[in-house]
This record gives sequence, structure tokens and C-alpha cells, in this order.
Amino acid sequence: MNISITKKLQLATSALRKGKIQKAESLCRTILEQNPKHTDANYRLGEILTKLGKFQEAAQYLKLALQENPNQELFWLGYINVLIRLGLFADAESVLLQGRKFGIRSETFDKIEKRIIQSNNESKFKTSAAKPSKREIAELNRSFSNADFERAARFGHQLAKQFPGDPDIRNVLGAALMELGLYASARENFYKATILNPNYFSSYNNLGVLQKKLNEYIDSIMNFQRAIAAKPRDSSALNNLGSTFYEMDQFDEAVACYLKAINIEPQNPNYHYNLANIYRENGRHEEAISHYTATIELRPDNAEANNNLGTILSESGNLTEAEQIFEKSLNLDQNNAKTYE
Repeated sequence: MNISITKKLQLATSALRKGKIQKAESLCRTILEQNPKHTDANYRLGEILTKLGKFQEAAQYLKLALQENPNQELFWLGYINVLIRLGLFADAESVLLQGRKFGIRSETFDKIEKRIIQSNNESKFKTSAAKPSKREIAELNRSFSNADFERAARFGHQLAKQFPGDPDIRNVLGAALMELGLYASARENFYKATILNPNYFSSYNNLGVLQKKLNEYIDSIMNFQRAIAAKPRDSSALNNLGSTFYEMDQFDEAVACYLKAINIEPQNPNYHYNLANIYRENGRHEEAISHYTATIELRPDNAEANNNLGTILSESGNLTEAEQIFEKSLNLDQNNAKTYE
């Protein structure tokens, strides 16, 4: 059956909204095989590649979209944004000026111009020899580790002014601001950290957590994937990605992420617990029992795991064993969190 280009583009947009990035990318590429100058397909593919961190390739498609239809402000913004991500601030500024000459005027354009100037200034600090002392970094990390987030934020702001080119300061400051519920400022600092260090695992992971909190699932998935690409053997981003898919009801994808996380860190009880919950909700009771049992062996005080295991055993007719589990569960503090991060 031949599917029209319009229908393929609709399917690509729907796939992207559902977090099925590879499918969306494949559909866009199929459209461009038929019509290499299709503006919307070029823009959408450029957008997808930008989210995947493939900035060089994204720039090619976004530029094509802009050349074919310079009347779309969105195309100007997409191309300028990816130039910024590539660190090509002079090129970004040049394109922005072209847009203004073309008649593009908006508050968003004004904001991105300020961002170019700020990013250009910050890039100069990257080569600066000025760095915070080990004592200052230790003090910042200690404040955060002690859950003194207000102090961590105050000290982080102070250090960020002194050392604007240090990505670690921006990352810890962003994490403190996120804990304080100051999400816009947290996002800004995580983003700055990724500009200063495009392969910064922790900032991509933290940015994904923030976006997940705000139900920005697609962007969250993208940033967890960037974190995984930067540090493939770190299980935490895989677990976070699995939890995001779980909240989107994409259970197969979530299971795959949790299994990978367990393969890397089999002694982490949270990963077994999260996987057991999915198996239970999908009626895969034997697998759920196996992972609830693993959870309890690794973390005996997890009352929710004990309670869920008891429920499955009871439903399966193992009443004596279930009664023992329930009795143990009653003696533990209840923890109702569905997932652990």
C-alpha cells in the first residue's frame, strides 16, 4: 500500500510525540527519498537529529528547510539553535541578522539574540585558566549532599559568577535549584553546562529528570539518550529512561531499559522493583515474583515490594507464603512510591 507524503509526515509527528524517535526519523528520511526538498520533512528531521544530539547532520536539513521556505520563523529558529549547539556563534548571529533583514520580528528572536551574545561570551571562558579550587567544589558538593539546597544554590550562584566557564558548578547549581522547585533556573543551568561540555553525562541526566517532572516526556527521553551515549555503562540514566517510558505506558521499551540497567548493576534493588511492577501490571506474575524477590533480598525493608509480592502469591493460591509476606510487610514503614530513581 502506497502511503502519501502527507500521511507519512503525520505518522512521523505522531511517532515523535509518543517517543518513538527511530520510527519518526525513518519516516522523515523516506519522505526525503521521494522529495528531497520537502520543507516540513527537512525541518522535522533536523528537529529530531537536534534532539538526538546529531547537530552537524541536523544543520544540513534545517538549512535546506529554511532555504526552501524562509517565511517560516520556526525554520530560522531551528537553524540558529543548532548553530548555537555547534558552538558556531558568529554563524548563528549572521543567520539571525539575515532573518531580521528578511522581516522576521518577534520576542523569541530577541531572546535568541541575547542567548547568542551570552553563549559567545561563555565560550570564551572555556579556554580560561581560571578554575575553582578543590576546596570550593568540595564545599558546594557537601552542601548539596547534606540537602542544604538553599546554601548550595547561594554558593553555586557565587561560584558561577566567578567561574562562568565551569560546567560542574552549573550542574550542581541546577540540581540545587531543581530541588528548590526553581525549574526554569535549573533548566538554564543544566543547559549551560551542556554547552560548556557537550558530553556531560550528569547534566543531560539531570535535565531529563527535570523534564520528566514537568511531563515533557519527549525531551526527557532525548536527554536520557544523550546521557547514555555519553556514558553507556552508567545504569542510572537507563533506569530513568525506563521510568519515563513507564509513565508513557510504553511498557516494552521500559522493560528493555530496566533489563539493561540490571545487567549493568544487578545489585540495585530499585531496578528490580521497577521491573517487577511492570511485569505485575501486565500479568507476567512469574517474572514479577522473581524480581520482587530480588528486590527484597537486596532491600528487605521495602514494604511495598513485600506487599506486592504477597498479593501475587495470594492470587496464585500460595496463601501460607503470602500470609508470611503480609505479616512482614505490616511491620515495615509503608513506602508508596511507584518507581525509584
